[in-house]
Amino acid sequence: HEIRPMSPDTLSRRTIAFVNIAHAFDHFLPLIYPTAVLAMAPDLGLTYGALIGLSTGTFFAFGLFSLPVGWIADRIGRRHFLAIYFGGCGLTLFALAASSTPPAFALWLSVLGMFLAIYHPIGGTMLVAHTKRLGHDLGWNGVWGNLGASLASGVTAVIAAYAGWRTAIAVPGVASIFAGIAFLALVPSDGDAHAAAKTATPIIPVSRPVML
Repeated sequence: HEIRPMSPDTLSRRTIAFVNIAHAFDHFLPLIYPTAVLAMAPDLGLTYGALIGLSTGTFFAFGLFSLPVGWIADRIGRRHFLAIYFGGCGLTLFALAASSTPPAFALWLSVLGMFLAIYHPIGGTMLVAHTKRLGHDLGWNGVWGNLGASLASGVTAVIAAYAGWRTAIAVPGVASIFAGIAFLALVPSDGDAHAAAKTATPIIPVSRPVML
């Protein structure tokens, strides 16, 4: 029985769907810890102020490590890098949930920021390469990112209240790993960027770039 190859349109639809899911994770995951510390502080016998400052490394790495990601992705493939994003975030959250000391929290929060940095240079490029309706798909991509940010504190608080802060950190890690497995199973390749080629628009010259 011969297996029929996936059509370019199906590959593009699936790619965009997972890029959107990844965007939700990218804004959900860094906001878990700032809510979880409300439960962590009394449990660990530390102050909120002593714990919340440890998340600085997350946001620093989130920005800084975006710089080399695009360059590396051109060499190993964007699909592989997005799979690393899902798996790396998940495993890092497990390590964070198992930690009990400020140095360990600071370390794993910084590592989390490194993996989170993968999304924007990779996800944006993948979306543009596969979309046929750029404005529409960028809009929905933004909705998914904002949804992740808006749900983070509430979901984390509910899980922490009923199952503890370690579970509140670990559960999104499980979700991220399962998303990565599904991505690898349902998106077999980077594709040929056929959509971008069909919808490419001419470059508009800019006469006053400094003002722009």
